Amino acid sequence: MVTKRYSRPDNVFCTEGTLERVLRCEVLHGERPACTDHYPITTEIELERLEAAEEMRRNYRMVEWDRINARMEEKAREWKWGEQIEREEDLEEAAEWLTMNIKTILEEEVKPTKPLPDEKRWWTKELEELKKEKNRLASKAFKMRAMEGHEVHVRAKMAARRFAREVLVAKRARWEEWLSEASTKDLWTANGYLKSP
Repeated sequence: MVTKRYSRPDNVFCTEGTLERVLRCEVLHGERPACTDHYPITTEIELERLEAAEEMRRNYRMVEWDRINARMEEKAREWKWGEQIEREEDLEEAAEWLTMNIKTILEEEVKPTKPLPDEKRWWTKELEELKKEKNRLASKAFKMRAMEGHEVHVRAKMAARRFAREVLVAKRARWEEWLSEASTKDLWTANGYLKSP
């Protein structure tokens, strides 16, 4: 069935030199961004590059804090709480024990993340789940594109709208959080960004 509804003027160009390096070039119908009518095109090109050493960080925004708190409470029961800390050595021992256990639990529970130049600091675990649901429904809707009245099309649109709305809410919350913690200099800089063309 040809509806011409799935043709877009998006093109991918390459030269003769790069053509032999193209491994894959395809349209991702199920991963269409919210509030657009264009589909992403993924192109894999075989290129050699030197890997830079990446600094490993932990992603504390995508953590189940209830589980971490429960593990820390469980670990805290192992400490000898009845004893008085009277000497400096005892204080050092207690601080080292506490620090080591907190560090161990966080290393086990908090997944490492790679630093990105355009990192989305507002991205949360809930948004990740909403995006997966949106993409899953979009894939189903694309497979059922010949059946225009099918309920999956409505559900896919609702999921895309909800995801787009939650992204805006998360961005606004992150912006307000930054503004509440920002110094006068930061606010002055932000004002300059807003006023410059």
